[in-house]
Amino acid sequence: MRKAVEERLKCLDGFDILKASLDISRRFFDLEEYRGARSIMIYSSIHGEVDTELIMDMSWRLNKNIIYPAICWERRELVPVKIDSAKELRPGRWGLLEPVNMEPYPLEEIDVVVAPGLAFDLCGNRLGRGGGYYDRFLSRKHDADVVALAFSCQLQRYVPTDENDKMVDILITENMTAHCAKLYN
Repeated sequence: MRKAVEERLKCLDGFDILKASLDISRRFFDLEEYRGARSIMIYSSIHGEVDTELIMDMSWRLNKNIIYPAICWERRELVPVKIDSAKELRPGRWGLLEPVNMEPYPLEEIDVVVAPGLAFDLCGNRLGRGGGYYDRFLSRKHDADVVALAFSCQLQRYVPTDENDKMVDILITENMTAHCAKLYN
């Protein structure tokens, strides 16, 4: 499934990604969960992912805290770090942007976690890139609303999971917003 979705994502050109990312960002801004949040954990997107730059910029303008996932490679875990500007990020291992500061932000103060992934279904199942970083993080952070931003080509009828996989509460594509927890719980 990972390879099939990766192939579909490679077919998206820059214009398709930009247009869909704008539509997805608008839907994200409309979420009650976002409007009421003080702290948003979000990642900088890589090619083939929904562009998150607009969401970060708008959130700073609205005086929301932006929490960025730093990677502790030795413990194989995500560490939430507050950043006040994209200038506080530097390319790290594998070219992923990482915060310069590694001071952990309190888990209990994170209201919304935007979780990346390769494939999703409407039940809220998520297929990541295989490292398990977000699944381990989400197992520690129980009370935040977990939102996935995805292109329609990433939707699957069913995403297989196991006991370690963590679900998303809300799935947003350029065409829809699905409150998975309300639909299937």
